[in-house]
Amino acid sequence: MACIPCDELRDDLAELGIYGNGRHGFSYKFTPPLDETRNWGVAIRFADSGQPLARGDVLLQQGPRPPSTVVRATSLVLPAPTDPASLLRILALYEQDVGLYELLCRIDFRGVRPSDLEHCVFGDRGASPVPPGERREQIARDHLNGLLCSAELQENVVAFLLRAFPEKRRLVFIHIPKCAGTGLSSHLAARFPLIAAQWQAASWTTREQLFLNLARFVRETPFSDSIAAAGHLRLSHYAEENLLRPDDQVFTVVRDPLEIAVSALNYMFTRMQAGARDGEIPPDVKDWMAVLDLRDLPPEVTPDFVAEITRRALHMPEIVSPNSLCYWLGGGSAEQVIERLAQYRVEITTTVKYEDWLAAKWGVTTSTRANASTNYVSSSQLSEDDMVFLRSQSSDDRRLYDLIAAAIEDSGKASIFGGDLLRQTRL
Repeated sequence: MACIPCDELRDDLAELGIYGNGRHGFSYKFTPPLDETRNWGVAIRFADSGQPLARGDVLLQQGPRPPSTVVRATSLVLPAPTDPASLLRILALYEQDVGLYELLCRIDFRGVRPSDLEHCVFGDRGASPVPPGERREQIARDHLNGLLCSAELQENVVAFLLRAFPEKRRLVFIHIPKCAGTGLSSHLAARFPLIAAQWQAASWTTREQLFLNLARFVRETPFSDSIAAAGHLRLSHYAEENLLRPDDQVFTVVRDPLEIAVSALNYMFTRMQAGARDGEIPPDVKDWMAVLDLRDLPPEVTPDFVAEITRRALHMPEIVSPNSLCYWLGGGSAEQVIERLAQYRVEITTTVKYEDWLAAKWGVTTSTRANASTNYVSSSQLSEDDMVFLRSQSSDDRRLYDLIAAAIEDSGKASIFGGDLLRQTRL
């Protein structure tokens, strides 16, 4: 293994003017030289992140190279993308065993400017100069590869996909943590092309998995007049990105605030037990361990461990979030949230009415408790001081939930829309 600087001058990049001073080249001489009588696999990675470079996995092979699926794939030339939709149609051809860069090698980049590619991914950002010299197409290809592999794209992939298909109606599920809904996401995915908010987190979705998800999503879109987005993204995220239109459907499920707090604890302990059993600590458990200053997990989540951690976790907003309902629905007081629910025509149900709503709206009559937790903690086990603290941390949520539950009960239905909720609360 060797670690070398990437600071040699590349004249083509320097002339292009969008890669700093152009010192981004590197070379390496094997010492001693590689044995030329055998094949060698060479892996080139970024030192800081461990991520592979484009074409960073190389086979130095002796003799003629046998035919491969990659060679056959590159025989079909694809037109350069001109907008997000045409770029996604290319990504629909992504195959994991071929890889992204080999797919980009099929594109005819003649005359394409970096700004054209940036528009396909991020929208207009001003004009970039036309790449000079004989390596113009390779530079455009490398530039698009960098854009697609950027953290910025992954962190904004929900908005990217929704905007790419403006002709499709949008079904947006604001999934508040520990308020049911994982099963609903599964039902939506079975009926519509679905974008999961989890795709935006690199700790949960690898780059390879992201491109597989994108390819599957784009292949499904021609068969539906709607696309769905679901997961833990705040209502304010969609609003600030101007992703909610009058004909779109937005819906959410709310739950009693005390039940949310207890469910958050049970979910944490369930995930810890699974991590200890499997010997692999998932990202969320690592985050909780850091907050709780736990170096290791116990082999079993025992009652003593639950009692000790519960006392600490209740006071940690990273685990038991204060006013979680109001936060995920945009923030502010209960009254401000209700006005926002009315503004964006959000349909709201409660976990009490959830199954009735599933049957009435989606025709789902089977009970599905996806992502269910083991009951390690109940509200009866919490001390009076704990209960007082939880009530103080969820006063806005309590008022919001009580107003929603009462309005739904008065309506005689399984859900209520934000506009109707606002009118009822003003009576």
